[in-house]
Amino acid sequence: MKFRKGLLVLMAATTLFTSCLKETDRVLEPFAAITNFSVGNFKVWYHDINIHGRDTLISRLESGNMYPMTIDQHKYKIYNIDSISYGAKLDRVLITVESTGYLYIRKNRADGTTIDSIWSSGDSVDLSKPVTLIAVSEDLKHKREYEVKLNVHKIHPDSVTWSKADTVGYKALKEQASVIKNDSIFLFGKDESGVPAFIARSIEKNTEWAAPVQIAGIDSEKWNNNIILYNGGFYMLQDDVLYTSANGKDWTASSTTERFKYLISTSNSEYSEGVCWALNTTGKIVKSADMVNWEAYQDIPESFPTKNISLCCYPLKSNPQILRTVLVGLKDDALFSKASVWTRLSTDGEWTEITPSSTNDKLLPAKGGLTMMYYDKDLYAFGNGFNAFYQSKDNGITWRDCSLFNNEYSSWNIYMKFPVELNNKLTKFSSVTDSNNVIWIMTESGQVWRGGINRLMK
Repeated sequence: MKFRKGLLVLMAATTLFTSCLKETDRVLEPFAAITNFSVGNFKVWYHDINIHGRDTLISRLESGNMYPMTIDQHKYKIYNIDSISYGAKLDRVLITVESTGYLYIRKNRADGTTIDSIWSSGDSVDLSKPVTLIAVSEDLKHKREYEVKLNVHKIHPDSVTWSKADTVGYKALKEQASVIKNDSIFLFGKDESGVPAFIARSIEKNTEWAAPVQIAGIDSEKWNNNIILYNGGFYMLQDDVLYTSANGKDWTASSTTERFKYLISTSNSEYSEGVCWALNTTGKIVKSADMVNWEAYQDIPESFPTKNISLCCYPLKSNPQILRTVLVGLKDDALFSKASVWTRLSTDGEWTEITPSSTNDKLLPAKGGLTMMYYDKDLYAFGNGFNAFYQSKDNGITWRDCSLFNNEYSSWNIYMKFPVELNNKLTKFSSVTDSNNVIWIMTESGQVWRGGINRLMK
């Protein structure tokens, strides 16, 4: 009890002594620095469809805590490394600042001059443009001016950016076929003299196309641009005979006794069910794991495509152990105005055609040079003319023209478009999609384009 009383007396005396000190006796700190900075909540505006089916702007609230701020004490800059969402409204935002000494904010006057005012935590700040904060030491002898600049996405993350790739060394071969092997693009075709050749380049930026290499072992009069890559080897057909090459230059006939009408290439190599598909000369769809031993899978249906066949294979969202394969192509008959679309699951039996229904008018049109790819977890198809990408979100059943407005704005990518320089151009082409999610288009007219959805490209 006596101990507690003594402690109370000591505390009271200490408080009395402290209160007797004059304010001028306190040592004023010589430090001037901003030690912590964060941004409050803000709105992000984007397009959507309202209950009346009309395009409208709506907003969502985002927390500034999603974007940690970096304070550079050497260059006196404050910024965010991760860019804020496209469409963010930042003209009136609350900020939290911790500093030593006093803190001022530089404001613009109507006459074009500026004034430094004491910053108040309750004031909103216009962060849509750079802001200057000034830390002043308590002894008024030191000052630091910090530039606050928020990094914001300038383009819609779902939009597509295109650029003309470096075309140094690019030779526009005719009757093209292109594949990607070991992160290099191999473009096969006929050179100006009609001799089969290939050119290659790395998928990296600012690299050059290698000089054309003429192909050995292939008859130029029997050239067939139905070339695929399977298990690291190149394969093509000559007079129904399967030819193979390890390097793209030297080709020899395969040891298989099977004869073929068409090799079906996979547009993505990550999934393939471990087999290659083909159409043989006896009217069968066949498959092989080693390209030597072939198994007849089913009779070729009458409506099965016979040219411009593309195939994509990917896991089911509900069960990644099961793979879905979607195949599109064209029939030789010019009367067919729509592409032929087929599908199967790895647990299924035969290939099944996705037949048009009376209520489904969103079909994939027949396009010259038809190409399909599995991109951003959806199917996309396009062809000669480069009028539009056609997107399917239901595994090939319905296809939307991405260049047209539609009622499902939130879920369909209307930003998926070609560069204007390619629109309505009937030049023949070949296309691949690389491991960086970049779409490459090589044309016979001498152009090379690379592009893709901004949020995907590495």
